[in-house]
Amino acid sequence: MKEFYHSEGFEVNFSDKETVDKINTYVKEKTHGKIDKAVEDLDADTLMFLLTYIYFKGKWDLPFNPNSTRKDKFYVDSETTIPVKFMHQYEFVKVHYDRDLFAKILCLDYNDSFSMMLAVPEYGPLIKNLTYLEEEISTEHITKWMRAVAKRKADIYVPKLSLKTSYSLKDILKEMGMTDLFTTKADFSGISEDRMMISKVEHQASLDIDEEGTTAAAVTTVQFRPMSYNPLKILSFNKPFMIFIIDQKNYNILFIGRIMNPVEKQT
Repeated sequence: MKEFYHSEGFEVNFSDKETVDKINTYVKEKTHGKIDKAVEDLDADTLMFLLTYIYFKGKWDLPFNPNSTRKDKFYVDSETTIPVKFMHQYEFVKVHYDRDLFAKILCLDYNDSFSMMLAVPEYGPLIKNLTYLEEEISTEHITKWMRAVAKRKADIYVPKLSLKTSYSLKDILKEMGMTDLFTTKADFSGISEDRMMISKVEHQASLDIDEEGTTAAAVTTVQFRPMSYNPLKILSFNKPFMIFIIDQKNYNILFIGRIMNPVEKQT
């Protein structure tokens, strides 16, 4: 693991309750406090615990003015609105309209080699339309958008966010066809001499967006056991939308999520 993945490793006693604290302290340090509890408890029969994490902190290339931040309505669905603080700019910004997906795209650069891209459906029922966007979108769309965005003078409204999410990846991985990992058919002989299978795969993510920039962190744990649009004058992300943090050099996606409700602790 150290040789091929440049990862850290240490031995612990999984039956010792202090091991949970040790793992959580490690994650908290690596994510600069954004994720402080990667694991609630451990099975005493655990043989191995794999942990992956990522931390990102970016400052806007063109920061938002805090004095321009105002509360306005966010449309959670066709019947529900909530008050949310929206950051505002009237500047030349990178925008695009995807005619195939009926989506407005905004690209905000950080003062390094990364960008945040936001995509909001233009027509139809709010949640249904976002689901369509999620199902149809691919890495090819991201590459196309990054190349197609053009600077236009526009009013943009982006909600301030401070979100956290956690969920199990076990069912998702099974739906993707990775079923043997969770049964006695699992073969991890390449990393261990012990016969073992995966019991849990948990993922947590944190995302903060304000006038200065973005802070994001994510951790995944694996526990083993035995065309262009006419100038877009107003771009308001006041309904469910998708969000991406992208490496400008190779268009790799660091973070991806959907914002259904900016004030709930979920993405």
